[in-house]
Amino acid sequence: MMHGCLFVEKRFKKNQIFSQESNIVEQHRLSRYIYLKKLFCEQGIDLNTQDLTKETDSDFSIYIDYSRPRSKKNYLIVNEPPTILSSNHAKKKN
Repeated sequence: MMHGCLFVEKRFKKNQIFSQESNIVEQHRLSRYIYLKKLFCEQGIDLNTQDLTKETDSDFSIYIDYSRPRSKKNYLIVNEPPTILSSNHAKKKN
């Protein structure tokens, strides 16, 4: 089984971002992460927050609106528009 690490804010650690209870507030804004975890599980991938699956023990890491690459494979989910976080939308030069 592959293991993934989702980097979240402190209040969403301990897999709270994947919790149905967390979805009751703010019009189900976290439901996409519950669905993401379910889809990964169906593909044999265990996705947890960074406190439960350490980045060094994971096969890949996913960041939300910021990137701090340390693992082998990193992915960035950009929620904020370029007017808020322009650095996430800039093309990097090699």
